[in-house]
Amino acid sequence: MSEDKPAGLDYRIFVPSKGRPQNMHRIQTLLPTATIVVAQDEYHRYAMEVEAKNLVTHPGASEGVVGLPSVYNWCIEHFDEATVIEADDDLENVFCWTGEGSRRNFKKMSDHRDILQIMENMVQLAEDLDITAFGWTKSMNAAFAKMDHRPFHPVGLVSNVFGVRGAARRRPYDPAMIGRASIDWTLRTLLKDRCVMIDKRVFFDCGKIFGGSGGNAGIVTSEKFRLSTERLKETWGRHVRFGIDPNGAAKHKKLDAKGRTISGNQGDRQVMMAVSRSNPAATR
Repeated sequence: MSEDKPAGLDYRIFVPSKGRPQNMHRIQTLLPTATIVVAQDEYHRYAMEVEAKNLVTHPGASEGVVGLPSVYNWCIEHFDEATVIEADDDLENVFCWTGEGSRRNFKKMSDHRDILQIMENMVQLAEDLDITAFGWTKSMNAAFAKMDHRPFHPVGLVSNVFGVRGAARRRPYDPAMIGRASIDWTLRTLLKDRCVMIDKRVFFDCGKIFGGSGGNAGIVTSEKFRLSTERLKETWGRHVRFGIDPNGAAKHKKLDAKGRTISGNQGDRQVMMAVSRSNPAATR
């Protein structure tokens, strides 16, 4: 498949990055057509790793563009394409649910053309169905995700690697939601647009959250994270759950007056959206 965009698809892939020029070889191997977005004062560090045609700078701290929410907001205002796909700069691997019968499993994808095709398919699907936001699974737990029965889901967190268009195209992140902006943004989008599109057959592996140096590490302090968590609770109430393990079981039983978890080993670092789009009567 050619790396040129198919006729009629107006989209851009962009990767906001900070302090991680060493990641650019891997990013460009997986997403060679992506635009890398960095602060002006990091341009020369990244120019040694990224071709000038794929490198864009934002003003940075001089104009208050600091942290992923602010950089994301800058990008959606400065790019003109009808659909934009944001990918985190710590993207490590892409896995796809493939195979036949009992041999079906997640397998690592090595050809960037296949990865690009997955993204372009979602751009086209979202346009055809007039869906404003799309993303991919956050779990490689095949039994939990049930890809064979429900490969697409209308509710899910859009973060790490996701696309926006239509009414959500210029919907900004809340810069005050330090470390929680994607959850808040997803809930606002579900409230306004009623659904997102999650393809559970593909997993974009971005490693450990807040792991390593660069990125949001050092920007998302414990105090800022705590304040964002409290604001998330007050804004969304019962539609966010805290202290949930990866398989959806509540490990921690101490709850506040509204039934929300307030303590535990992981405590409020673990969060899950509590929004359903299932109709039991329709699935009997």
